[in-house]
Parts: sequence; structure tokens; C-alpha cells
Amino acid sequence: MTLRTIEEQLSELILNQAQTQTTEFNLRSNSAVFDLIHPKILKAQLEFKQNPHMASPTASPGDFFQTYYSNLNEAKKAHPYIQQMLKGYPYVIHHWLKVEAQSMFLDFSPLGIVAISRKPLVQGSTSGVHLHTLPIWMTYALSPELWNETGKWTRFHERLHTLFDKYHLLKEEDFPGYYHLVPKAQFLEKFGFLGTLDQNGFSLIMPWTFPLSGLERLEKIIPQES
Repeated sequence: MTLRTIEEQLSELILNQAQTQTTEFNLRSNSAVFDLIHPKILKAQLEFKQNPHMASPTASPGDFFQTYYSNLNEAKKAHPYIQQMLKGYPYVIHHWLKVEAQSMFLDFSPLGIVAISRKPLVQGSTSGVHLHTLPIWMTYALSPELWNETGKWTRFHERLHTLFDKYHLLKEEDFPGYYHLVPKAQFLEKFGFLGTLDQNGFSLIMPWTFPLSGLERLEKIIPQES
């Protein structure tokens, strides 16, 4: 298999993903953390398939330490003292970056589980493609490209917070990718923004792959309907 062949397969995978997309956005509390796999991850999966014995990349830790597992049982066996586990949505990463939490498991299914800590971690016993994909993913997920003043989630949040606040839809404090709205905001579901309605309000939890086109649709719909 040549590099060209990998790139051809990558293009095909990206196209296939795009063709499976719908006009609805699943922003419910039980939704996947991403509905598209990042092209860098797809490429790493193809490269691993070609050479399972290739050296694993390492994420740039910055102020954090990370280890990688195929499932939660592996992760707990390696780090039994870590008690907290959350799905790895953008708002969870934002919270991690802003507070002094010590250690937790992040569920990035279907890629696997990341143990992240501000204290040194020793990689536990494991093998598989997740050792190649998760470091690449975490380098991206923690990157300034997403979180600095001009990063995607910083800019998205500024616009979404302004929008929901202007039309009196916010019920509680919001975070990048997490919006707890008043119950009447459920009207957004008829426009394809599927959230979670409970006795406390209507919540939207955005995956990593929530696009600019979705944000622009909200900015068009809400002024017309409020």
C-alpha cells in the first residue's frame, strides 16, 4: 500500500461520511461526542491498518498528562484511583482547561478512553489503534486552534451566548458547546436542533463536529421565531 493509496482511501472515507449527514443536529444529552471522524484520525486508522507495529505518536501534554485505552475497564484497571468519568464533549474540555480538576477519564467513543491529569500518569497495559488516534485527537482537542481568542469554540460561544441572551432563552450559566435554555426553546426541534427537555429546561450539548452552518441557521431561525 503506497501513500497515494492511503490518500485515495482517505478521500473516499471523507466523502462517505459527508454523504451520511442529515439536516438534523443531535444535541441531546446522550448524543455522540462527534458524528464525523476528523480526517487526521481517519488517516491514522488507515496507516495503522497498513502497519500495526508503527510507533505511536504522543500528544503534547502542556500542563496535562494523558494515557490512552480502548475501553473504560482497561482505564480503570490502570488508574483505579480516578473516580470521575465524563463524555468528552467540548464543554467538558473547556471546563477542564479552566478549573483545577486533578484527574478524570474522558470518553471519546468510538475512539476510546483518555485518562487526563495534572499529575504524572503511567500508561497502563493496552494495545490497538487507539494508541495512534487518541494522541492525535487530544492534541487537536486541546489546541489553541479551538480555544484561544480566535479559536472555533471561543468564537462560536460568543455568538451563541449573545443570540440566546438577546432573545431571553438562557436559563442558567452557559459554556462553549453547552446551553441550558428555557423550556419554550424546544421550538428549535422543529428546525432540526434536537435537545433534551426536562423539568429544568431545554438543553443543547454540541459535538465537536457542530458546524458553522448550524450556528448560522440558529442565528437566522431564532430572531424569526422569538
